[in-house]
Amino acid sequence: MWDTVGSAVSLFGVSFPSFWLGIMLILLFSELLHLLPPSGLSEYGQEGDPVARVRHAILPTLTLGLIQMASFMRFTRSSLLEVLRQEYIRTAWAKGLAGGRVIWRHALRNALIPVVTVVGLSLPTLVGGAVLTETVFAWPGIGRLAWARFSSATIRSSWV
Repeated sequence: MWDTVGSAVSLFGVSFPSFWLGIMLILLFSELLHLLPPSGLSEYGQEGDPVARVRHAILPTLTLGLIQMASFMRFTRSSLLEVLRQEYIRTAWAKGLAGGRVIWRHALRNALIPVVTVVGLSLPTLVGGAVLTETVFAWPGIGRLAWARFSSATIRSSWV
């Protein structure tokens, strides 16, 4: 059951573009539930308040994190299924070790080795998604900084 639910969640998470997910989160948490602010870095008069900054950072962080998490879930699942077919896993089960212990101590530890590599290689995707996410949430962050650097370098190189 957990495998099916996780696969469905990760499939939907990978399918949604970051700007669409951001808009849907704004509609849900800001407009319908009135729990979080829809955009901006902070509210007027509360620029120095760290709690207000955290409240404003929740939706952009969720938007970027959910999309990345979905792809990592799919990769972790496929890596874990590959490791579960190995001989040493069958040996651990044959010795009588509990199923949870075999999965958490033996299989998952070895399945996460390629996942850590993919996490490191996904940094450019994260910055690219940050450009769209920061635009949706009117958030001045690293995505806008990267876009400003890229666009100014492109303009300068076209003048030369």
